[in-house]
Amino acid sequence: MKVSLILLAAGDSKRFGTNKLLHPLNHKPLFSNIISTINNLSIFYEKIIVTQYDEIINSHYVNNYKIIRNNYSYKGISHSIQLGIDATNCDTDAFCFIVCDQPFISEYTVKNFIKGFANSKK
Repeated sequence: MKVSLILLAAGDSKRFGTNKLLHPLNHKPLFSNIISTINNLSIFYEKIIVTQYDEIINSHYVNNYKIIRNNYSYKGISHSIQLGIDATNCDTDAFCFIVCDQPFISEYTVKNFIKGFANSKK
């Protein structure tokens, strides 16, 4: 099964006060923690990140990702989801969306999420 990963990293962080995706955690930007987790897995057909931030676009962390710029983050997460879907290859079987502000998602969780979906036959 071909699963396209779409990482969502375009939020405005209004409640946080500054860009939480760039806030340091484990001596690196918050957004990069989930990328480090994903990079240890070989289960995705393609990897896409949707963001509005130059700091993420120009980061070495996203070297192996198709980068999609969201210039309209005020439209909400559904706009980022649509941009990500529109950027995927036509022959993908499924989409996996992960937000970049949940840095403690584990490899185990991601693998079992995909495995559960595949086993469901839905």
